[in-house]
Amino acid sequence: MTQKSTRVAAQVARDNAYDSMRAAEQTLKFATIYSPFDGVMTKVEPSFPGSNVTYASAIYSIVNPDTFYFSCEVGETEISKIKIGQKVTLSLDAYPDEKFESVVESIGISSVVTSTGGTAYKVKITLSKKDGVDFRLEMNGDAEIIANTYSNTLFVPSDAVVEEDGGNFVWVINGGNKVKKVKVTLGVSSVDKNEIKEGVKEGDMVILRPPTNLKNGSKISY
Repeated sequence: MTQKSTRVAAQVARDNAYDSMRAAEQTLKFATIYSPFDGVMTKVEPSFPGSNVTYASAIYSIVNPDTFYFSCEVGETEISKIKIGQKVTLSLDAYPDEKFESVVESIGISSVVTSTGGTAYKVKITLSKKDGVDFRLEMNGDAEIIANTYSNTLFVPSDAVVEEDGGNFVWVINGGNKVKKVKVTLGVSSVDKNEIKEGVKEGDMVILRPPTNLKNGSKISY
């Protein structure tokens, strides 16, 4: 009887030790945080070992440099022209002498309010690796999204076009350095260029940002 009691007690002690070991293994497992992907830690709070943390108090951020993208805002009046897959030329402030060719990856469904109070939509643009370039978070730049491509067009800088009385005009320099106001018919336009369908011809010299006191026949020097 004594031997049986001793054997049962030993079995209970063994089972308790096994349960304690399993509990310690689980505790160790849940004490280690694993990232779902490889990357670089950009934020660790708290940042010292031995801290007790909960899901509500700990802040850990990890970034995968292989998945960087450029995000820009497109106004609601232009968003209908943007399509997934359109070509984009990016200019980053950190690399002023570089141009990055890319494409539109996604277009936001919900709107955002711009810094000036307007309505816009987030457009995500792919960033491809380039030798000698290190992309970093929060870099600023500009995106030129190519909505359509036109060839064999005549254009003038937007600064040369004056809108008056419901029409569009440019000031052309004729012989003898005299200027003439010419009505033009515009086609497609970009941020800094306007297509001219009628009114002037290739080789005509136009005045940029013409002063308001110009008159037909005025003589200028340049």
